[in-house]
Amino acid sequence: MNSILKLDKQSVLRRLRLCGLLAFVATIALGVWRSQILVQPVHAVSSGIVVSQVYGGGGNSGATYTNDFIELFNRGASPVSVNGWSVQYASATGTTWQVTNLTNVTIQPGQYYLVQEAQGAGGTTPLPTPDAIGTIPMSGTAGKVALVNSTTALSGACPTGASIIDFVGYGVTANCFEGSGPTPAPSNTTAVLRGTNGCTETDSNATDFSAGAPIPRNTASPTNVCGAPPTVNLSINDVSQAETNSGTTTFTFTVSLSIPAGAGGVTFDIATADGTTNPANAGSDYVARSLVAQTIPQGGQTYNFDVTVNGDTTPEANETFFVNVTNVTGATVTDGQGLGTITNDDVTLTPINTIQGNGTASLLVGNVVTTSGIVTGIKVGSSGGFFIQEPDATIDADPNTSEGVFVFTGASVPAGPRQ
Repeated sequence: MNSILKLDKQSVLRRLRLCGLLAFVATIALGVWRSQILVQPVHAVSSGIVVSQVYGGGGNSGATYTNDFIELFNRGASPVSVNGWSVQYASATGTTWQVTNLTNVTIQPGQYYLVQEAQGAGGTTPLPTPDAIGTIPMSGTAGKVALVNSTTALSGACPTGASIIDFVGYGVTANCFEGSGPTPAPSNTTAVLRGTNGCTETDSNATDFSAGAPIPRNTASPTNVCGAPPTVNLSINDVSQAETNSGTTTFTFTVSLSIPAGAGGVTFDIATADGTTNPANAGSDYVARSLVAQTIPQGGQTYNFDVTVNGDTTPEANETFFVNVTNVTGATVTDGQGLGTITNDDVTLTPINTIQGNGTASLLVGNVVTTSGIVTGIKVGSSGGFFIQEPDATIDADPNTSEGVFVFTGASVPAGPRQ
């Protein structure tokens, strides 16, 4: 009986030791599990506003911008007020959070919001006008940024709660982040930027962000509405060229789209019109042309429109005409009027007798003139040149004027026609 009781006690002792060991292992396992919880990714509450860019290299060696900054973006479809909100920063493994309060602004869909932070000793370019200003000195390589719907400072290495709207752990040593890991590491010359200009959001810092040159954007920057079809802009170029002395010349205008035309293409009317400054006249200077329902098909990006310009030998000022693009569908017109400039390539010939004049000195001294005549002699040497004479058909009846002139060229005489 005593023996059996002793065995039972030993069994009990063994069982107690086993239970103690299991309890010890469980405690260790619990400690490991709890340690892992400390660095578990944050699952932020989404409201449409996200952190779209983080840059902590401002004013550092090699930096272009003088200040650190945090950029916000409304990737949603509704306006969101950030009145009473803040952006907060902690070091990569820190537990203390610094706060910058946001201003009373409603961020529209596709709009950016720029928060300027501390200025460094370097850099050459200030940020665009910030929408909010803080003084937080951020790390250029790793840290944690939270967008919070209050101005109360967070606490702990990896805070959680409904007040956290978005969270970004950036750089390889950040111990709190969304998803499977922090963003790639930025530097003094690179920021971390959310994909598709802020639209990408999968609650994964590692894949939602990439490192690249900082592009600080504020509420005045062009908007980028997520999910909206890209804007197709239409424009037409200007053309300037000579008319030539005879025959015709083709002026080719190109209607261009900023991106390829979408489904259904882009349609428009196009027509010429006389200019307003030294206007060219349809019919004599150029051939009027008008077309309706012209199309740049889906996937296309350009359309050419030719205008025929008539040549002449009349010296005149440059003349202008327009090519107008109207009734556009499928694109936004940014420049719907092309300007055609017919440049004068005709010259006015000054007779030799006018150049010489009938006085002791020419009245045209110091002027550049163009003349034409018959070459009657060539002189070589350091005082080289050639003599030309007015054709008999164009001489004047003034015995005091000369019908010949010497054209000084120096040591060499140019080949070819001499006028």
